[in-house]
Amino acid sequence: MKTTKFLLMSLCAALIMSGAVSCSKDDSGYSLGRVWRSVVTVDPIGKGGTYSLTLDDGTRLWPAGTEIPFYRPTTRHRALAYYTILSDTFQGYDHAILMRGIRDILTKPFIASDMLSTSKTSDDFGSDPISVIDIWYGDGYINVHFGANHGGTKRHLVNLVQVSQSGIPPYVFEFRHNAFGDPPRYGRRGFVAFDMAKLKFPAGSDSTVTVRVKTFNGEKRYKIVCRRSVDKTIPYEARSMAQEELVDVE
Repeated sequence: MKTTKFLLMSLCAALIMSGAVSCSKDDSGYSLGRVWRSVVTVDPIGKGGTYSLTLDDGTRLWPAGTEIPFYRPTTRHRALAYYTILSDTFQGYDHAILMRGIRDILTKPFIASDMLSTSKTSDDFGSDPISVIDIWYGDGYINVHFGANHGGTKRHLVNLVQVSQSGIPPYVFEFRHNAFGDPPRYGRRGFVAFDMAKLKFPAGSDSTVTVRVKTFNGEKRYKIVCRRSVDKTIPYEARSMAQEELVDVE
């Protein structure tokens, strides 16, 4: 049944693509020359490399066509996706899209406070300064766009460490950075997403967490409301896709 469904969706996708390439805009008014960039959740479907995307506001996207045919995700994770919208309301999805490019974002769980006394200590996560360009909650993840100094000799480590008592609000975290002695020769930006599924909020709670960060100008605190919010979707021209260089972290 799943195979039949994928074949039917592929046939519909082919029809959408054949209609879309015949003009510069489709019937919904979407420009085929417009490339959108979004932080998304990649949801694999089955084991054949098929997947869908979910935006922070819950909007679901179906890749009806792709320019990256060898991208075959196997686990659910966050990514920075570049795509063109082809149509609305496709096979239960909010939009059918053409995938232009994608860059996976490091996705990991937060470090619960009860782990600090069993497997790791607080010092293991480092205390090197880091700047937060943006931090927000979306689709079950706390997402951080950050900047740090690098020297190119070692890969850096970033973590979200819970410092409040595990399972008891209010929840307080520290965004930690370990450069492992890498010399600070130049600045680089990066993304990381932390899965917050294990975090439980009592009924009537405002679902707010505090994240403390050691920045280059001292400690800063960020209050984050953990609910669906407006998606951080920004339209870019296709030539802008490769302009932002992101550093790999772990």
